[in-house]
Amino acid sequence: MVSVFYSGLMGLSLGAVLSLSLLRIRQTGVGLFVLVALCTAGLLLIGTAGLPPQARTVAPALWMAHWAWLGLAVVWGGTAWLLPARWVQVSWWLIPVAALGWWAAVMPHLPGAKGILMGLAAGGTLLLTALLMGSVSTAMVVGHWYLVNPGLSIRALERMSRVYLGTALVRLAWAVGWTLHDWDRYRGFLAGWGLDAIFLLQRWGFSLLLSPVLAWMVYQTAKIRSTQSATGILYAAMVVTIVGEFVGLYLWIHRGLWQ
Repeated sequence: MVSVFYSGLMGLSLGAVLSLSLLRIRQTGVGLFVLVALCTAGLLLIGTAGLPPQARTVAPALWMAHWAWLGLAVVWGGTAWLLPARWVQVSWWLIPVAALGWWAAVMPHLPGAKGILMGLAAGGTLLLTALLMGSVSTAMVVGHWYLVNPGLSIRALERMSRVYLGTALVRLAWAVGWTLHDWDRYRGFLAGWGLDAIFLLQRWGFSLLLSPVLAWMVYQTAKIRSTQSATGILYAAMVVTIVGEFVGLYLWIHRGLWQ
Protein backbone atom coordinates (compact mmCIF):
# COMPACT_ATOMS: atom_id res chain seq x y z
CA MET A 1 0.00 0.00 0.00
CA VAL A 2 2.80 2.43 0.82
CA SER A 3 5.07 3.75 -1.92
CA VAL A 4 8.80 4.39 -1.96
CA PHE A 5 8.08 8.12 -2.16
CA TYR A 6 5.75 8.13 0.83
CA SER A 7 7.69 5.77 3.09
CA GLY A 8 10.97 7.51 2.25
CA LEU A 9 9.83 11.03 3.07
CA MET A 10 7.92 9.95 6.15
CA GLY A 11 10.84 7.83 7.29
CA LEU A 12 13.23 10.76 6.91
CA SER A 13 10.88 12.89 9.01
CA LEU A 14 10.52 10.17 11.64
CA GLY A 15 14.27 9.70 11.95
CA ALA A 16 14.96 13.42 12.16
CA VAL A 17 12.43 13.96 14.95
CA LEU A 18 13.62 10.98 16.99
CA SER A 19 17.29 11.87 16.57
CA LEU A 20 16.81 15.50 17.56
CA SER A 21 14.93 14.37 20.68
CA LEU A 22 18.25 13.13 22.07
CA LEU A 23 19.30 16.78 22.48
CA ARG A 24 17.80 19.34 24.84
CA ILE A 25 16.36 22.71 23.93
CA ARG A 26 18.23 24.43 26.76
CA GLN A 27 21.44 23.13 25.17
CA THR A 28 20.83 24.20 21.57
CA GLY A 29 18.19 26.90 21.85
CA VAL A 30 14.61 26.67 20.63
CA GLY A 31 15.47 27.81 17.10
CA LEU A 32 17.02 24.49 16.07
CA PHE A 33 13.96 22.55 17.19
CA VAL A 34 11.61 24.98 15.44
CA LEU A 35 13.62 24.62 12.22
CA VAL A 36 13.45 20.82 12.33
CA ALA A 37 9.74 20.87 13.24
CA LEU A 38 8.88 23.11 10.28
CA CYS A 39 11.12 21.16 7.88
CA THR A 40 9.42 17.99 9.08
CA ALA A 41 6.03 19.58 8.47
CA GLY A 42 7.14 20.45 4.94
CA LEU A 43 8.23 16.87 4.26
CA LEU A 44 4.96 15.54 5.67
CA LEU A 45 2.99 17.93 3.48
CA ILE A 46 4.90 16.83 0.38
CA GLY A 47 4.52 13.21 1.45
CA THR A 48 0.75 13.67 1.50
CA ALA A 49 0.90 13.36 -2.28
CA GLY A 50 2.07 9.78 -1.79
CA LEU A 51 -0.67 8.88 0.69
CA PRO A 52 -3.03 6.50 -1.14
CA PRO A 53 -6.42 8.12 -1.93
CA GLN A 54 -8.25 5.21 -0.30
CA ALA A 55 -6.25 5.50 2.93
CA ARG A 56 -9.05 7.36 4.72
CA THR A 57 -11.41 4.40 4.39
CA VAL A 58 -9.02 1.44 4.03
CA ALA A 59 -6.44 2.56 6.61
CA PRO A 60 -8.12 5.16 8.84
CA ALA A 61 -5.52 4.80 11.62
CA LEU A 62 -2.73 5.62 9.18
CA TRP A 63 -4.68 8.52 7.71
CA MET A 64 -5.39 10.03 11.14
CA ALA A 65 -1.83 9.47 12.38
CA HIS A 66 -0.44 11.22 9.31
CA TRP A 67 -2.56 14.35 9.73
CA ALA A 68 -2.15 14.41 13.52
CA TRP A 69 1.62 14.40 13.15
CA LEU A 70 1.52 17.09 10.46
CA GLY A 71 -0.80 19.27 12.51
CA LEU A 72 1.31 19.00 15.65
CA ALA A 73 4.50 19.84 13.77
CA VAL A 74 2.93 22.96 12.23
CA VAL A 75 1.34 24.16 15.47
CA TRP A 76 4.42 23.57 17.61
CA GLY A 77 6.78 25.08 15.05
CA GLY A 78 4.62 28.17 14.84
CA THR A 79 4.03 28.70 18.55
CA ALA A 80 7.15 27.37 20.32
CA TRP A 81 8.63 30.88 20.53
CA LEU A 82 5.57 32.00 22.52
CA LEU A 83 5.61 29.21 25.09
CA PRO A 84 7.11 29.65 28.57
CA ALA A 85 10.60 28.16 28.75
CA ARG A 86 9.56 25.35 31.09
CA TRP A 87 6.88 24.17 28.66
CA VAL A 88 8.87 24.21 25.43
CA GLN A 89 10.75 20.95 26.01
CA VAL A 90 7.69 19.20 27.46
CA SER A 91 5.48 20.20 24.54
CA TRP A 92 8.15 19.12 22.04
CA TRP A 93 7.69 15.50 23.08
CA LEU A 94 4.23 15.52 21.51
CA ILE A 95 5.89 15.50 18.09
CA PRO A 96 8.05 12.35 18.49
CA VAL A 97 5.10 10.63 20.17
CA ALA A 98 2.93 11.48 17.15
CA ALA A 99 5.72 10.27 14.84
CA LEU A 100 5.89 6.93 16.63
CA GLY A 101 2.09 6.75 16.41
CA TRP A 102 2.39 7.05 12.64
CA TRP A 103 5.07 4.35 12.61
CA ALA A 104 2.80 1.98 14.55
CA ALA A 105 -0.09 2.76 12.20
CA VAL A 106 1.91 2.14 9.02
CA MET A 107 3.43 -1.19 10.10
CA PRO A 108 0.50 -3.40 8.99
CA HIS A 109 0.66 -1.84 5.52
CA LEU A 110 4.36 -2.46 4.90
CA PRO A 111 5.56 -5.11 2.41
CA GLY A 112 5.65 -8.60 3.87
CA ALA A 113 4.01 -7.55 7.15
CA LYS A 114 1.96 -10.73 7.52
CA GLY A 115 1.52 -11.81 11.11
CA ILE A 116 2.96 -10.34 14.26
CA LEU A 117 6.59 -11.39 13.76
CA MET A 118 6.85 -10.27 10.14
CA GLY A 119 4.98 -7.08 11.00
CA LEU A 120 7.57 -6.30 13.66
CA ALA A 121 10.36 -7.17 11.22
CA ALA A 122 8.89 -4.81 8.63
CA GLY A 123 8.50 -2.11 11.25
CA GLY A 124 12.10 -2.63 12.36
CA THR A 125 13.34 -2.29 8.79
CA LEU A 126 11.50 0.98 8.28
CA LEU A 127 12.56 2.31 11.70
CA LEU A 128 16.25 1.62 11.05
CA THR A 129 16.01 3.20 7.62
CA ALA A 130 14.32 6.22 9.18
CA LEU A 131 16.90 6.56 11.95
CA LEU A 132 19.81 6.31 9.53
CA MET A 133 18.46 9.00 7.22
CA GLY A 134 17.23 11.15 10.09
CA SER A 135 20.40 10.95 12.19
CA VAL A 136 22.69 12.06 9.36
CA SER A 137 20.30 14.86 8.38
CA THR A 138 19.99 16.09 11.97
CA ALA A 139 23.75 15.92 12.46
CA MET A 140 24.22 18.04 9.33
CA VAL A 141 21.75 20.66 10.62
CA VAL A 142 23.47 20.68 14.02
CA GLY A 143 26.82 21.18 12.29
CA HIS A 144 25.43 24.27 10.55
CA TRP A 145 23.90 25.53 13.79
CA TYR A 146 27.35 26.49 15.09
CA LEU A 147 27.19 29.40 12.63
CA VAL A 148 23.94 30.54 14.26
CA ASN A 149 24.99 29.77 17.83
CA PRO A 150 28.81 29.87 18.13
CA GLY A 151 28.53 29.12 21.83
CA LEU A 152 26.86 25.77 21.23
CA SER A 153 28.72 22.97 23.00
CA ILE A 154 30.64 20.54 20.81
CA ARG A 155 28.87 17.79 22.73
CA ALA A 156 25.77 18.32 20.56
CA LEU A 157 27.63 17.40 17.37
CA GLU A 158 29.51 14.60 19.11
CA ARG A 159 26.24 13.08 20.30
CA MET A 160 24.64 13.30 16.86
CA SER A 161 27.70 11.78 15.22
CA ARG A 162 27.61 8.89 17.71
CA VAL A 163 23.93 8.34 16.96
CA TYR A 164 24.67 8.32 13.23
CA LEU A 165 27.59 5.92 13.66
CA GLY A 166 25.67 3.55 15.92
CA THR A 167 22.65 3.53 13.63
CA ALA A 168 24.83 2.91 10.56
CA LEU A 169 26.44 -0.13 12.22
CA VAL A 170 23.10 -1.56 13.36
CA ARG A 171 21.61 -0.94 9.91
CA LEU A 172 24.52 -2.79 8.31
CA ALA A 173 24.14 -5.74 10.68
CA TRP A 174 20.37 -5.87 9.99
CA ALA A 175 20.98 -5.92 6.23
CA VAL A 176 23.65 -8.62 6.51
CA GLY A 177 21.26 -10.78 8.51
CA TRP A 178 18.48 -10.51 5.94
CA THR A 179 20.92 -11.07 3.07
CA LEU A 180 22.16 -14.32 4.62
CA HIS A 181 18.55 -15.35 5.31
CA ASP A 182 17.49 -14.77 1.68
CA TRP A 183 20.83 -15.54 0.06
CA ASP A 184 19.33 -17.62 -2.77
CA ARG A 185 17.19 -14.67 -3.91
CA TYR A 186 20.11 -12.28 -3.70
CA ARG A 187 22.31 -14.65 -5.69
CA GLY A 188 19.60 -14.91 -8.34
CA PHE A 189 19.44 -11.12 -8.62
CA LEU A 190 23.19 -10.83 -9.05
CA ALA A 191 23.41 -13.75 -11.50
CA GLY A 192 21.02 -12.05 -13.90
CA TRP A 193 23.15 -8.87 -13.89
CA GLY A 194 20.17 -6.70 -14.72
CA LEU A 195 19.18 -3.23 -13.58
CA ASP A 196 18.09 -4.52 -10.19
CA ALA A 197 21.52 -6.06 -9.66
CA ILE A 198 23.09 -2.66 -10.30
CA PHE A 199 20.67 -1.09 -7.83
CA LEU A 200 21.54 -3.76 -5.27
CA LEU A 201 25.29 -3.20 -5.61
CA GLN A 202 24.81 0.57 -5.48
CA ARG A 203 22.66 0.22 -2.36
CA TRP A 204 25.34 -1.82 -0.57
CA GLY A 205 28.20 0.34 -1.71
CA PHE A 206 26.53 3.67 -1.00
CA SER A 207 24.42 3.40 2.09
CA LEU A 208 25.34 0.22 3.91
CA LEU A 209 29.14 0.10 3.60
CA LEU A 210 30.10 3.73 3.09
CA SER A 211 27.80 5.22 5.74
CA PRO A 212 29.66 3.70 8.73
CA VAL A 213 32.98 4.91 7.29
CA LEU A 214 31.71 8.45 6.85
CA ALA A 215 30.03 8.37 10.27
CA TRP A 216 33.35 7.39 11.88
CA MET A 217 35.09 10.25 10.06
CA VAL A 218 32.47 12.70 11.30
CA TYR A 219 32.80 11.47 14.86
CA GLN A 220 36.59 11.72 14.84
CA THR A 221 36.41 15.19 13.33
CA ALA A 222 33.89 16.34 15.93
CA LYS A 223 36.16 15.06 18.70
CA ILE A 224 38.87 17.52 17.62
CA ARG A 225 36.24 20.30 17.53
CA SER A 226 36.50 20.88 13.80
CA THR A 227 32.83 21.62 13.17
CA GLN A 228 33.32 22.94 9.63
CA SER A 229 35.19 19.82 8.51
CA ALA A 230 32.58 17.59 10.14
CA THR A 231 29.79 19.47 8.39
CA GLY A 232 31.54 19.08 5.04
CA ILE A 233 31.76 15.32 5.52
CA LEU A 234 28.12 15.27 6.59
CA TYR A 235 27.12 16.83 3.25
CA ALA A 236 28.53 13.80 1.43
CA ALA A 237 27.23 11.41 4.07
CA MET A 238 23.71 12.79 3.80
CA VAL A 239 23.59 12.34 0.02
CA VAL A 240 25.12 8.86 0.18
CA THR A 241 22.84 7.70 2.96
CA ILE A 242 19.54 9.06 1.68
CA VAL A 243 20.10 7.91 -1.91
CA GLY A 244 21.14 4.46 -0.71
CA GLU A 245 18.18 4.10 1.62
CA PHE A 246 15.68 5.15 -1.05
CA VAL A 247 17.17 2.50 -3.33
CA GLY A 248 16.83 0.03 -0.46
CA LEU A 249 13.16 0.96 -0.08
CA TYR A 250 12.64 0.38 -3.80
CA LEU A 251 14.24 -3.08 -3.62
CA TRP A 252 12.13 -3.94 -0.58
CA ILE A 253 8.78 -2.58 -1.72
CA HIS A 254 8.92 -3.49 -5.42
CA ARG A 255 11.30 -6.47 -5.48
CA GLY A 256 10.69 -8.05 -2.10
CA LEU A 257 14.34 -7.92 -1.01
CA TRP A 258 14.43 -7.48 2.76
CA GLN A 259 17.31 -5.35 3.97
